[in-house]
This record gives sequence, structure tokens and C-alpha cells, in this order.
Amino acid sequence: MGYLSIKHIISSSGERLKVLVDSYSGTPLYYPNLYITSQIRGSSTSVASILSFISAMKVLFSWCSEYSIDIEERWTRGKWLTLWEIDSLRDYCSLDQREIENKSSKLKAVKRDGQAVVADPTKYVRMPFIAEYLKWLASVMGADRSCKTSMSEVATMYWRIRSNRPKTKSRLDTLRDDKGSNFRMGCCV
Repeated sequence: MGYLSIKHIISSSGERLKVLVDSYSGTPLYYPNLYITSQIRGSSTSVASILSFISAMKVLFSWCSEYSIDIEERWTRGKWLTLWEIDSLRDYCSLDQREIENKSSKLKAVKRDGQAVVADPTKYVRMPFIAEYLKWLASVMGADRSCKTSMSEVATMYWRIRSNRPKTKSRLDTLRDDKGSNFRMGCCV
């Protein structure tokens, strides 16, 4: 599979659809688009969330292409992602896809070790989208009907992918001094 792109379709009723297609052949990808239609759009998700999901799918399939992984073929055999593959996917999710696709961009990406990377919030969003899709794909391809250990392995893989999201700072992580409570008690001015 080559480079993927997003095709915008406007139906005769005026409904707007976004479809993930192979750029070279123009063929829509069956399972990702089925997921978008049945799970994402079906739950009245915003257009921005749908675009974030499609971008995450582009990252997933780009990673699969880079490492010669055929997810659908592996899922039919019950071969889930290994720990090192999940780590590799996590690292790949941090890369700026514009640079991978050799697109020129006016936006400057942060460089780490010579590679352009995306901000933590972008990585934080990509990982759960990918985890949800892979879990759904496993159930669609029959993992839930084959055996209980298979679904247990899928659940383990799902949680491993989700746990690889970057850590985010919460409001409570800020020191009290940073919140303006650094006054001195008993001091006369």
C-alpha cells in the first residue's frame, strides 16, 4: 500500500463524507472506512474528530507499510502486535507525517535527534484512535468468536497501546508556588 489521502465526497443529498483512499489507485480502504462510517460517524462525532481519526489511520498504515506489516492478514491468523511493534508504533506516532511524506510545509516541527516530531497532544490523540480501531478490527475479523484467550490477547494489546500515550500534566501537578500562594506568614510590611 502506498501513500494515503483523504477524499472529500459530497453526496446528492448534500451530506459530506471523508474517505481514506490509496492515493495511487484512488481505491477506498475497506475496513478503515467501514469503521469511520459505522463507529465514528454513527456516534455523531465532530468533523474535527473524524479528521483526527483519519490522520491516525494514515499514521498506522504508513507504519505498517514501513515495517511490511499486513494487519488484516495477521488478524485473520490471530497474530497480534508484539511489545516491540507497539513500541515502534508509539515512536512512529511521534513523527511528523508531513516530513515522512516529503511534503513541504510552512509549519515548523520540533526536531529531536534530527527528526521532526509532533507535540505530545497529537501523540496523545493518535494512540487511542489506533488502539480502538485495532480492537474493533479484531472483533470484526472474528477474534471474539475464535476463543476467549484470543480476545484476552486483543484486550492486552489494546491496553498496551493506550498505555503508551505520552504523560500529560494535570492541574494538580503545578506547584503551589506557581499558583501564587508563595506569600510569607507573619511578615509585617
